[in-house]
Order: sequence, then C-alpha cells, then structure tokens
Amino acid sequence: MGREGNPPAGSECIKGTQLQRAPLERLAACFGGRIYARTTPGKKRIYVWQATGTRARGVMLTLFILMSPRRQAQIKRALDRRSYGEPFDW
Repeated sequence: MGREGNPPAGSECIKGTQLQRAPLERLAACFGGRIYARTTPGKKRIYVWQATGTRARGVMLTLFILMSPRRQAQIKRALDRRSYGEPFDW
C-alpha cells in the first residue's frame, strides 16, 4: 500500500478524511492502510486514510455495528457487490 491512487476496479475501498493527521494515525495503527495528504480546491491541506481489498472488508465488518443506518447500508452494498452472485449473509 505504498502508492497513492485508486484501488483496482471491483475492490472495496474505505477512506477517512481529516484536517488533522493524528486521528488518522490512530486508524492506521489499529487497522493498517495508508495515509496521504492532498490539497482541496480551496488550497487547504487535508489528510486521507485509505484501506482497500481484504483490509477494507475487515474494517467495514469491524465497525459495522458502530455506524449509522446510512453507513451500514453503504457497507452492505459494498460487501454484497463482492459476494460473487450470492448475497452476503447478514
């Protein structure tokens, strides 16, 4: 996970964005992934934590119970897309 860019097509991706790097460092310490900086159109520097593939699926399942109903629905859709034709057993 050493380079910036988009994950392969069809791969799960989870991201967290913050103005301060420290909260994202805690995420990375718990779940792995990578942190990178980018600049917004308004020239603000923001930090992004990102995990993809198997790591992203693990994070989604770990945090699922703590998420809002809207985020839970997003997680279900992301995981159902990877079920290879069989619905994920919720």
